[in-house]
Amino acid sequence: MGRHDDYYYADGYGSREGEGHRPLWLTIVDLIMIVATALLAVGLIVAFVTPYIDPSTLGSLTIIGLFAPLLYVAVLAAMLFWLVRRRWIIAAVLAVLVVIGAFDVPRFYHIGFKRHYEQPENRRAFTLMSYNVRGFFFDEYTADARRYVDFFSSIEMPDVVCLQEFNSSAPNAEAVDSLFEGYDKRDAVEFGNVLVRTYSRYPIVAHDDISGQSRGTSLWCDIVVRDDTVRIFNNHLYSMHISADDSRDIAQGKIFFDDDKMRSIVTRIRDNSSIRARHVDTLTQVIASTRSAKIVCGDFNDTPMSYVYRRLRSGMNDTFVEKGRGYGYTFLPMHKLLRIDYILSSPDIETESFSSIEDCRLSDHLPIVARMHRIK
Repeated sequence: MGRHDDYYYADGYGSREGEGHRPLWLTIVDLIMIVATALLAVGLIVAFVTPYIDPSTLGSLTIIGLFAPLLYVAVLAAMLFWLVRRRWIIAAVLAVLVVIGAFDVPRFYHIGFKRHYEQPENRRAFTLMSYNVRGFFFDEYTADARRYVDFFSSIEMPDVVCLQEFNSSAPNAEAVDSLFEGYDKRDAVEFGNVLVRTYSRYPIVAHDDISGQSRGTSLWCDIVVRDDTVRIFNNHLYSMHISADDSRDIAQGKIFFDDDKMRSIVTRIRDNSSIRARHVDTLTQVIASTRSAKIVCGDFNDTPMSYVYRRLRSGMNDTFVEKGRGYGYTFLPMHKLLRIDYILSSPDIETESFSSIEDCRLSDHLPIVARMHRIK
């Protein structure tokens, strides 16, 4: 028969705890963690459903999708905490969310096993770059394309280059254009002198634009690549309109202490997400009606946990998911948390490699490059 002080009691969280009464501080910590865990779990669930609900229906909760990677890591940490505390039921519920979220992790992060090995050169392969050049601005007031001339002169020029926010009136913009001598070129107007521009080493035999009426622009070009026609959609979807100051305040958590600022940012993200969704509803109809091989690329201004990404990726492969490595951010503000630039391809195009040029800091976006070939 055991001693009186060796008894155990049920603690109400699905486990049994020993050694008599718990210290008050531990009870307080558990209560705080229960509230925090509940909020994190609800937030992650909302992030899971965000891609499947029209942003106009989801409203201000749309913003939660931006923080899906952070929420996932936080829920994983909370699960480990409750395992240490031996609260098995809470840990089990969180484990279910972690397992569900694991299917979305490749959209953000790839370890890259077996991704770097020598392959025989495929003569049918071509390279494509997508890059938002931010109007060639290098601060809030001054635009000059000279730095981009130096950049493009320093790299092996891709076969197809899809640029967004090409400011044709910026100083030295014509010098960028001159680098692509011998390329076909097509434009679609975003607003004023700002263009979505596609350069192609191969002939462009047809093109058209899908305008969002100054609220996003898409340009498609039919390009003949070694007797194969590939339709390439170059997109700049409507901006989130988050300034550098906004990004800094979000990253530093200052918006939680400024109700007006928070309300303004949440409202912009909500409204602009709905605008992008309407554009994408039209765009996906054109994509679906395209019978040739196709590539959809550009600045989507939305994360992989979004309605826009889900709609555009439907029936397509994400080249980062196929061949990327590491954390796939493409947007430099907000502590490099966001992937909003993409190269998607139809199943009849195989991705050989994908990379982002991380040492190129001319814009607030990174250029991304994929090497692909048509599957016969």
